[in-house]
Amino acid sequence: MKGFRPSLTFSILTSLACLLILTWILFSLFAFKTAERDLYAQKREHARIILSAFVNQLPDEIPLFPNTMLQLDSPAATYGVKLADGRAIERLTLLDAAGKVVFTSGREGVDIYLPFSISEKLSAEGAILPGGSSIAIAMSVNRSGQSAARAGLVVSLADEKIRMERSRQLFLSYFALDFILLLGIGSYILSRIVVRPVERLLSATERITGGYC
Repeated sequence: MKGFRPSLTFSILTSLACLLILTWILFSLFAFKTAERDLYAQKREHARIILSAFVNQLPDEIPLFPNTMLQLDSPAATYGVKLADGRAIERLTLLDAAGKVVFTSGREGVDIYLPFSISEKLSAEGAILPGGSSIAIAMSVNRSGQSAARAGLVVSLADEKIRMERSRQLFLSYFALDFILLLGIGSYILSRIVVRPVERLLSATERITGGYC
């Protein structure tokens, strides 16, 4: 009983398909990682601008808990409350010099200390929180050359994740379409230009060889 011997067309197309899939995997990993890194970098910068605007509106004398709190009618507090109305802002918190909360706004159920839940170095740069659902950033509020408070902000990455998922689905659809087209066209070209002439040559060679047996 003869073993299965794939045709030349099948062998070439199988190799081509494997090469295309491998190339797509490597390219998609690189492309999506680069896009994700750039998107998160933009989100960090956006969060830094928002937090800087809040800090710049703070009064010269930072409140100290429990004696005083940030006045709700102050420019900084008004700005912070308006920020909390947006879906992207999860939590904005201001701590006094002793680390006590003197102002906070954000979604219900979000920890008021969440912006400071990571190391001070990472939060200063803007770090993705565990789970990858949000970015936390914090900065020192200086008065007379000394740190008088710390302000922290947590912004959601939900919209960015939806955008990345849509991009993945769109890219996958394009790849599937290109894959089918390339295999179809490749099969036709290989059959007409490469496989048939090679098969005719092999047949002729077998007939010539058989005539000398």
